[in-house]
Amino acid sequence: MTCDSLSLLDSTTSVLIVDDNPQYSQLLKKLLNAAFSYSDITCAQDLESAFALVSAAEKKFRLIFVDYRFPGQDRGTDLLRRLQQGGYLDSATAFLITSEPTPENAKLAASYGAYGVVAKPFDREELRRQIEGADRYQRVKRESF
Repeated sequence: MTCDSLSLLDSTTSVLIVDDNPQYSQLLKKLLNAAFSYSDITCAQDLESAFALVSAAEKKFRLIFVDYRFPGQDRGTDLLRRLQQGGYLDSATAFLITSEPTPENAKLAASYGAYGVVAKPFDREELRRQIEGADRYQRVKRESF
């Protein structure tokens, strides 16, 4: 079974969390571990180190969570755009993390290749629904090709 054919619900799924706030990263890490038994979770605090991690280990991360706002002018959508342009989202599922889960933010996230938006503060059941939905989508996509 290839990495691409594994379910996102598999506990061996590699996850990357990109958030400048380590407390939010650790909270999301704990939720993902508790809900899905994910143990391979990496956290990055800035967009450049996150891009370096993804590009150095192409296809390693199956799930990527990217915060929307970073210090200065940086936005999580900048990273999503780079990942999309580099083809890294062909084998990974990304979510934009935001405290403002508006339809506009969902459209913006989708335009940069993200599957969806995860709201802060995190809700375990909503997170589960989002990841299960992404898994179903990936399965249908694989079966269609």
